[in-house]
This record gives sequence, structure tokens and C-alpha cells, in this order.
Amino acid sequence: MAKRIRKTARGMARTVVSNLSSDWYWEQDAELRFTRVQVRSGDPVEQALAEKILGRKRWETGIEIEGGWDEHRAALEARAPFRDVLMWRELDDGSRRYVLTSGDPVFDARGRFTGYRGIGRDITAQKRVERLLRLEHRIMRRLAQTSEPQAALAWALQALCETERWDCGEIWTLDERTGTLRRYAHWFDPALDGARDFIQASAEVTFAPGAGLVGHVWQSGEPLWVGDITADPRVLRTSIAQRAGLVAAMLFPIWTTGRVTGVLDLTSRRMRPPHKRVQQALHVIAGMIGQYLERTAAEQAVRESEARFRSLTHLSSDWYWEQDPELRFTRMEGREAIFQDPSLRTTLIGKRRWETGLEVEGGWPAHRALLDSRQTFHDVLMWREMDDGTLRYICVSGEPVFRPSGEFAGYRGIGRNVTDEKRAEQMLKLEHKVAGLLAEAEDSASGLRNVIRAVCEAENWACGRYFRLDESARVLRFHDAWAPPELGKYIEGSRRLVYATGEGLAGKVLASGEPLWSQDGRFDPRVRERALAEGSGLRGAFLFPVISEARLVGVLSFASPKLREPDKRLRDASRVIGSQVGQFLQRKLAEEALRESEERFRSLTQMSSDFFWETDEAHRFTQLVHGPNYPDEYMGRAALGKTAWEIPSVSPDEAGWAALRMHVDQRLSLRDFEFGRRLSGGSVRYFAVSGEPRFAGDGRFIGYRGVGRDITEIMLARERMS
Repeated sequence: MAKRIRKTARGMARTVVSNLSSDWYWEQDAELRFTRVQVRSGDPVEQALAEKILGRKRWETGIEIEGGWDEHRAALEARAPFRDVLMWRELDDGSRRYVLTSGDPVFDARGRFTGYRGIGRDITAQKRVERLLRLEHRIMRRLAQTSEPQAALAWALQALCETERWDCGEIWTLDERTGTLRRYAHWFDPALDGARDFIQASAEVTFAPGAGLVGHVWQSGEPLWVGDITADPRVLRTSIAQRAGLVAAMLFPIWTTGRVTGVLDLTSRRMRPPHKRVQQALHVIAGMIGQYLERTAAEQAVRESEARFRSLTHLSSDWYWEQDPELRFTRMEGREAIFQDPSLRTTLIGKRRWETGLEVEGGWPAHRALLDSRQTFHDVLMWREMDDGTLRYICVSGEPVFRPSGEFAGYRGIGRNVTDEKRAEQMLKLEHKVAGLLAEAEDSASGLRNVIRAVCEAENWACGRYFRLDESARVLRFHDAWAPPELGKYIEGSRRLVYATGEGLAGKVLASGEPLWSQDGRFDPRVRERALAEGSGLRGAFLFPVISEARLVGVLSFASPKLREPDKRLRDASRVIGSQVGQFLQRKLAEEALRESEERFRSLTQMSSDFFWETDEAHRFTQLVHGPNYPDEYMGRAALGKTAWEIPSVSPDEAGWAALRMHVDQRLSLRDFEFGRRLSGGSVRYFAVSGEPRFAGDGRFIGYRGVGRDITEIMLARERMS
């Protein structure tokens, strides 16, 4: 019996310690009905929920549980303790409150089961962040895949609405012909009566700048939240919304090419102001949609250009060519010399095509077999690598020529320079690939290296490096790279490089925020690591900024042993890729911060302390979390807003409190500071506290945080010993 009592006492002690780091404390009787629910956060919503569940069993309160109630009830019937069980409740406005609940069975002195008691921790904020991050990942991954644009955006709207419980979602885009916004994609909850009518009635609606909520957001470029669209005079679809039962609306601008060209419009039956983190996620998603619309518009333009080009194949060409029966060039002329290089045309005369350094799609054996059979060919893709490492593409068409006697006399045909079209296609593919790699990356390091490698392989750069901006020192420091093994020394030598604003090529990009290239680092005075590059045989370089939320967070640098200037299409793609990488790194930082925050919280819950406290920058108490055994007169609401030395005490004396003030004013850590307080009944309680200063991200002091314990018994023992 004594052993059981000691075990029960230890369990109670552990429960009390856990209770001090929780948001809820609860007790249940032997029938598992709630007999006590204590809310520590002071949240009126949680307090109201606590009052509703008294006298009821947990599964009778509308609470849902991960894994289902049958499994959990089986554990309760076995009188087993449980830890961190996820439960949630849907509130009237459609939002959810998530709680991690832990509990232990309670037995009386005779070993009879008397109920459960435990704690709960509100993790709604963490679940919200996790949910929104997953949503951003899903939408980014889907938009990175090739699919019909309107179907892809309708899927994105469905994912967004179902995750955040909006009933309808619409995307309005600019109709350049009429200068108005017209609906491009939509989704609605099929279970909502009237939603289909609302969507169908809006099919032909258009918005001019400033007209309606959509036109207002288009004109202002700012997000808009409306709690009751039926009472807002700016709303144009009031009667349609009323029939569908829609009340609240949230609208976000969609930016492309530096201007608002669309609006994301979400509507709901419930009035629920969006949480700040939800607004941030909607801002990111609207940015994704803008990039996707910009990319699909570019792809459509390329397809239309290609269609127009093919329709003029027989009417237009860049040059005309003829070959003799041995397939040697005998004539080459036209409106444009080959690659604008007259000397190259002269070099080709008298040679066969495969003797000129050209490559052909499908390989020369297959093409030569076609020529040997005297067949006509159309739009055969060929390319040549230029001295600077770039590729030039041509489309060649030809037909055999026969003399009147029927004897084969050679070939003749036309050629077109399609380098621009191929470059546009290559850059679109590269942007798609980068988006896919970042969406699939498990961590920032692997995602960054995969992107650098993809750019190097697509553009024949020898290696790439990433320099991250150190905000505190305002310098760029080497962070990561990709390179083949033979350039290992070059990468190792780069690890010590640091660039201040304006120093070296990277520092120039930091100062201007614009892409920059160097044709030959050996003679470029802006290059600082000249010896390092020369030792690796690298000469040309191309750098561009990595942008997140309109600010530079790093610089990507690519190098090549060949002299080359990046064309306009690559420079344009670098801006898209820099933005993609910046958003990816920022998202990974947020995920890492979330994980670190969770780890810090868990480590705090495992600390053995009697109470927890926090102060602001003026050393006034902002939070005191304690158990029921502590005097509320000194640790309740009356103490909040006061400093420790403003609350009456019996010890230490004025000199002791002055020493404490001097200590915390110096931002020093605090260990076991002892003081005594006299209670209203006349008895004295003694406490010891420890704490550490807190600082904001910019280094600003924001107060202290620490723990404390009751040392009254220790002090009495000291007095007896004395």
C-alpha cells in the first residue's frame, strides 16, 4: 500500500509539473464525465467551450479525435495513460481549434479507479502554419506540371477553398481587347444550394477599373476583406450573392509583368476575418497564380508564333541553298547570311553538311539514309556550337533535283534561323524544371544545388555558386554550390569569399539588384577572385539576384571557360528563376523556424519548474503561469504590469532589490535569486527565480523569461539549522 501511495504521489507531481506548461487542465470522474476544466489562456472562446463540456463525456461534446473515438475509448477502458492525442472542434465561423491532450488515470488509496485528469495544449497556430505550407506546396507542384491552364487553376481554387472552408473561388483576368476583367477560372462547393446559380450568373460579368469589389482591388492593387457583401455599396452582385447565401469575401490582386492583371476572389457563407498567416499564404498563392498565368501566356505566345511560322514555311525563308550530286554545297544566298556571318557561308561551299560541324536531330546516319533514297525533307532541326559555347539552331527543308534525263543532280532547299524560338522553348522548360525541383526538394540545400545543376546543364555553364546575404553585416557570404569534381578546388577556394556592397561582381549585383555578366574575368577590373578563376580555367561569368518579397536575399553566380554573353531570353529567365529560388528559400526558413519553435516548446515542457514568468523591456511582468498551490495575490492578475520590486516583500532589503535592478539592466542571466512574500494570512513564502534576457531578431532587448520555484521549506530548514 505504501509503495502504491508513493507511486501515486510521484504521478501527481509529474502531472502538476506538466500542468504548468499547458493551456488547459481537466479532471473527469469514474464515468469519464468532466468535473473540472481550467483554462489558463484567458481566451473567452476557450472559456465558453470549457463551461459547455462540464458534466459530459468528451465524445459527447462535438470534439473530433485523430484515429477515431473507438480506439481512444478502448484505451480509456483499459485505464491506460495517453500522451499528445490530437483533438479538434469546429467553431461556428467554420474555423477549427486544435488541442494536444494528455491524461493519466487516477486511483484512490484502495486502488479503485476514480477517473482521469490531464492537460491540453492549444496548437491551432502550429496546425494552421502546417496546413497552409502544405497547401502552398500542393498548389506550386500542381501549377509546375503541364496541364490545361483553366483546369489547373480550378484545381488550385478547389484545394484553397476546401483547405480554408471557402464556398466559392474565382480568378478574374484582364481581357486586353475590352480593357476589363473577365472570369478565367472558378470552383464552387456543389453541396451549397445556389452556388451553381451564383457561378453561372457570373459567367458573363465583367469589371471595369474601380467597379465592384473586383474592380476596386484591380485599381488599388491591395487585398480587400469584406465581412458582409450584402451590405457593402461597392458590391455589384448583391442579389446573386444573397440567393446563394454568400456573406463574406476576401480578394487578392494578381500581379504579372509589374502590374495587376487579375484578381483572386473568395466568398463564404460565414463571416470569418482571415488570420494574418492565412493572408500571408493567400499573398504567396496569388503570386504563384500570377507567375503561372505569365508563364502560360508566354507558352501560348510561343505556340501561336510557331503556328504562324509554319503557315508561312513555303513563303518565307532566311536563305536558299543548293548541293551537287555529291551533296556538296554549291550555292548559298538569301536575305540573311547564316547566323549573320558571311565568312561561314564561304566556308561551307564545297563541303557536305555533316562535314561542317553541324549536328542534326536524330543523328546523321538516319538523315543520310533519307538523302540516299532521294526523299524530300521538311523542317529538320540542326544546330551548331559557336565559339562562345552557345548553340545556334536552324530548320532546313530540301527536295531532290533531277535533270531532264532523270539523272539525280543534287538537292536544293531553304533554311531558317530558329534560335530565338528554341531559346524561348528552352527557357520555358528550364523555368518549369526549376519550379518542379523546388516543389519536390526536401530541404533548402538539396533544392538549391539541384537548381544550380539544372541551370548549368541547360546553359553549358561549368559550375554555379550561391552567395547568401548576411543581413546583419550587409555582406554576401558563400553558402552553397554545384560543380563537377574537377572544379573542387575552385569551390573550396570560394568558401572564404565575402562581398560587401559594390565589391566584385557579386557586390555589384547586391548594389544594383540587376543581373550582371563578365565576358573575360582575366581582364575585368570588377573581378576579385581572378587568380582563383584562372587556376580553374574559368573566364566568362553570369550573376543574377535571388529575390524574396521584393528584396534581395542572395546572388547566384555561374562561370564558364568560354567567352559568352547571356542573351536577353536568359536574362529574362534569370529574373523568374531568382524569384522562384527566393520564395523557396524563404519558405524553407519559415519551415525551419517552425520546427525550431516546436523543439523549444517541447524542451520547455520537459523542464522541471514550479512556475513560468516573462517580463517586458521595462521588467514588468507580462505573464505568470503557476499551479493552484501558489498565492494568486502575488502571482495573479494583480502582479501583471508591475516589476518584482514593486510588489511588497519581506526580503531582500532595498539594497538587494537595487542589486537585482542593476543586474537585469545589464542584460545578464539570472540564477536562483531569492525573495520572500508575506501572504494575507500572515505566513511568509519564499521563492527562487532564474531567467535569461530575450532579444528580437534585430538585436533589440524585449525582456526576460524564466522559471521559479517555492523554497519555503528550504528556508525554514536553514533557519532551524542556524
